[in-house]
Amino acid sequence: LFYDFFLNRRAVDELLNEAKRGRIRAETMGPAGWMKCPLRGPNKRFLLNTLRNTVPLRGLSERRPAGGSTGHQSARNQKEEEETPRRRHSRSGIAHPAARRAPDLPPAPLPPVLLHPPAPRPSRR
Repeated sequence: LFYDFFLNRRAVDELLNEAKRGRIRAETMGPAGWMKCPLRGPNKRFLLNTLRNTVPLRGLSERRPAGGSTGHQSARNQKEEEETPRRRHSRSGIAHPAARRAPDLPPAPLPPVLLHPPAPRPSRR
């Protein structure tokens, strides 16, 4: 009961805050300030993956040899000396969440829009 009250209160607060921001935008930009931005939001998954791949890994300097030659031969020797191979991905056998579907189920039906493509429009001359 308290949780429902909390959620309702939070929703009302968010709506009031959005209306307040819209009023401020309308004062500065005119009536178009009430409209939402026509641009799409950022692709957050792409941004997170990009950041993960560009930020240097922790402990990378600990794994590198402190001295000596830094050629292909030393890297190959280091790989041979490792006792346990490291895996980047778990080998659970499931590659994608969609693969978890029961094999007995038929595929989902296509929406009517995809079943019947639109008729070609007559050209205007």
